[in-house]
Amino acid sequence: ALLLRTLKAARPRSVRVVLISGLTDFARLTREEGALVLRKCQSVTIQGGLQRDEDTGKWVPDTSVNNSFDMEGAVACYDFCFKHDLPMTVVSRNAVPLLP
Repeated sequence: ALLLRTLKAARPRSVRVVLISGLTDFARLTREEGALVLRKCQSVTIQGGLQRDEDTGKWVPDTSVNNSFDMEGAVACYDFCFKHDLPMTVVSRNAVPLLP
């Protein structure tokens, strides 16, 4: 509800969404209010991860914890951004491989 209210009140292309946990809520928002997301969001940053599917060549969620909370939601989030050319930055565990 908070993200929906925020998007409705925002100027076009002014919101930068940062997702640092499960992707369920944003996935639901893209399904229910996809046009609004596209009008209001400038970019999406996801703490998660992607890998190439060897059979299709398509980018798919990896096994990072935030993706694993709701894999279907993770697929929906990444696919929405790719499909609609919504700028997306993904920060994965590979960004800091030497941390314990």
